[in-house]
Amino acid sequence: MGFDMDTGDLAPGTQIGRYQIVDTLGVGGSATVYRAQLQNMRQMVALKLMHEAHLEGNTESQRFAREAEVLRKLQHPHIVGLKDYGRASDGRPYLVFALLEGRSLKERLHEGPMPLEQVGKISIQVLRALEKAHGMGIAHRDIKPENIFLSRGVLGEMAQVLDFGLAKSTTGFDGGLTKAGTVLGTPRYIAPEQARGEQVSFPADVYSFGLVMAEMITGEPVVKGSDDVQIYIQQGSDKPLVLDPRVKDGPFGAIVERSIAKEPSIRYRQASQMLADVRVAAENVGSAQAPMSEAELEATRMLDPSMALQLSAPTEMSEKLRAAFNKAHKGPASPVSEPPPHAPPPAVEPVRSEPAPPPPEPTVAPQQAPRTEPEPVRTPTPQPMVATPTPPHVVASLPQPISTPPTPPPSSSPVSPPRRSRTGAVLTVVVVVLLLLAGAAIALTRARVTESQPVPSGSWSVVGQRRA
Repeated sequence: MGFDMDTGDLAPGTQIGRYQIVDTLGVGGSATVYRAQLQNMRQMVALKLMHEAHLEGNTESQRFAREAEVLRKLQHPHIVGLKDYGRASDGRPYLVFALLEGRSLKERLHEGPMPLEQVGKISIQVLRALEKAHGMGIAHRDIKPENIFLSRGVLGEMAQVLDFGLAKSTTGFDGGLTKAGTVLGTPRYIAPEQARGEQVSFPADVYSFGLVMAEMITGEPVVKGSDDVQIYIQQGSDKPLVLDPRVKDGPFGAIVERSIAKEPSIRYRQASQMLADVRVAAENVGSAQAPMSEAELEATRMLDPSMALQLSAPTEMSEKLRAAFNKAHKGPASPVSEPPPHAPPPAVEPVRSEPAPPPPEPTVAPQQAPRTEPEPVRTPTPQPMVATPTPPHVVASLPQPISTPPTPPPSSSPVSPPRRSRTGAVLTVVVVVLLLLAGAAIALTRARVTESQPVPSGSWSVVGQRRA
């Protein structure tokens, strides 16, 4: 039933409740699945028995009980139905399912890519199962090829969803089995919020099945890695996953791309929304019509906003994991990057980098003299040339010529006319004052000017105010 084949821990003929073990079908992380026969009847079933090692704790036993309760509610043709539930003589819980004939999607993918018509058909069936679960407030949390079984029947191959052992009720049915910070699921298919231990809801199932859809199209998993650590880094970081062109440019490209968005709020909020788009895209498979864009799909209009659950906020621990995953993956620290805090003002930088234009102001040469006046009343007169709210490029260019020898006034300047009229009046006053001042007064005034000299251009802001 979709589990990796391995040797079980029960010999054929062992009695478990009303069932007799025939052989082993597969082994999972928490249980072994056996082919069993109902006592005194020829009916064959699949019996899922918890591993003996989990008897020491109570968590796995509670998960078995929760899976039984979930499956009793989820009666659907594309969900494997529960037939019985009980405990073995040693106290281990077991679940009994109908024995299906067929193979898992994982086994089918070993043969390579699937035809797009088949991808559409299977996707619709799986999403119908998830639509039923989500409609009852249940998130599967472990969607992957191993948990999708392709059973053979009269009507051909049919997909059925298995293993609700990690399922969680969004209405409080979870019973506290999943604590904050717990990472559950299969690394290659878990959503980013799962990898970071955040609270998980329906968008996580959408993300997982988006990866499964892409794998059905290409025959290869989207997330590759030599070990689980590398896979966790790819899943938990903010760096978007890269889709194969066969997926991106195909009829299901826009659907898969939206489904596997790292930000949960960008994805489909539940399976019914994704199902609406898959149905539309599947109808166009094989036609000459170009693949539909996301704007042409119907999902956004199909979802009742009142049915969408609020997404949980990240925790402090999950944000630390996000930062660690981003650093290890050499991706961005966050989807939106901010400019460096000490970047130079954009208006100042071009003026400082130009050696010649704009030419020096004609008032620069005598500007040093006006500031030598001794009268306290007259000292502020040259200051408005810098402190007044003039355009940024004018203010930024004023300190530049101070560090260079005086040059003859240029013939023209875009800002020189208002400066000339003001400067002429200032020069007249300065000349008269200089003739009346003594040498000592001039020396004293120069000391004051030294204190009030403008600083280099790099320490002036765009609006011309001196920075502390």
